[in-house]
Amino acid sequence: MTEPSSNVDESKSPARNVAVDTTEFFGCPYLDSPRWKQLSAFLQRTNSTLIVPEVVVREAERHFRTALTGALRKAEATGADLKRLLRTDSVPIPVFDVDQACRDYHRELERLLKCYGAIVAQYSGVSIMAIMERCLANKRPFDSNGQKGFRDAVI
Repeated sequence: MTEPSSNVDESKSPARNVAVDTTEFFGCPYLDSPRWKQLSAFLQRTNSTLIVPEVVVREAERHFRTALTGALRKAEATGADLKRLLRTDSVPIPVFDVDQACRDYHRELERLLKCYGAIVAQYSGVSIMAIMERCLANKRPFDSNGQKGFRDAVI
C-alpha cells in the first residue's frame, strides 16, 4: 500500500480505485493497523473505492491458516519445554478447531472488507486463453521464460 502524498490537495482529485495486494494482510489479518486506518481515512476523504482481487482474499485466508497452525505448533513445542523444565505432566495449551477458526476468519474478513466499502474483484471472468497468450508471448506480468506471473495476470 503506497501512502498518498501529503502535498496533493485530495479534495480536488477525482475518486480513485485503490487495489491492495496480499502482503497488506500479512501481520495484520484484521485490517486494524495504522496503515489500514490511514487507507480508510483516505478512501473516505477522496470518495475512492477499495478493490481487493478475489485471489488476494483467498491468499490472505491461506496465510491466516498457515500462521495459525504455525503458532499452534510453537505453543505445543513451548508446552513440551515447560513440562520438561517444570517437571510437570500438564501445561495448558490452547485447544481449538483450526478449520472453525478459519471459517470464523473468513466471515470476519468479509465483514471488515464491507466496512471498508471494498469491492472483491472476482476472477471467474478471467480468460485462461488470454493469460496463456500473454505467457507464451512473454508479455508482462510473465517473466522472459513465461514461468512466473500467473497470479499477477489473474489480478
